[in-house]
Amino acid sequence: MAAKTRDAAAFVRERHDAFRAEWSWLECSGMLGDLGTLLPLLLAMAEVGAIKLAAALFWMGLFNIVGAYQWDLPMPVQPMKTIAAAAIADGLSAGETAAAGLFVGGAVLILGATGLVELVNRVVPRTVVSGIQLGLGIRMVALALTFMGAEPWRAVDGPVAGGAFFLVAIALLRRRERKFPVALFLVGAGLVLAAAAAAAR
Repeated sequence: MAAKTRDAAAFVRERHDAFRAEWSWLECSGMLGDLGTLLPLLLAMAEVGAIKLAAALFWMGLFNIVGAYQWDLPMPVQPMKTIAAAAIADGLSAGETAAAGLFVGGAVLILGATGLVELVNRVVPRTVVSGIQLGLGIRMVALALTFMGAEPWRAVDGPVAGGAFFLVAIALLRRRERKFPVALFLVGAGLVLAAAAAAAR
């Protein structure tokens, strides 16, 4: 038991040293890249009562840290984003959302462990997957426009300000002479806008 504890501690120290050696502002920006889809989905799900925000953030953060130390790679969980889109568009309850997550997680585990995922990939046409994604995307856009319509366009955190920062981000991405941590910039700008909007209210 003591040997296993020492091995685990040595592994964590090794991974931590690797993180420190690879640290840069661009790495930090990449770390925040998924927040552009994650946070809106989480907040919208909390708004419709599909999740408990505190619990979702805690477990998401914990498993992201474990995944980072174990695999050193982002772990995309696209089915969960599909569940989030359906929960927001259809107004699923917290229980229904949890049941959907358990079912999809179990299905993905079985498909991955048995190798059946390759069979499913060959049998199911890509057009079916694309059609599901397109349908959910259209529903999410319609719902987003509904939410945006409830806020003044010229509000501090309204669509005009969001569009302006979007254009700035595109301009920064097109720079060739030096890469810029765009995601870090957008997250910081979003926090400033949110604080200003809260103060204005």
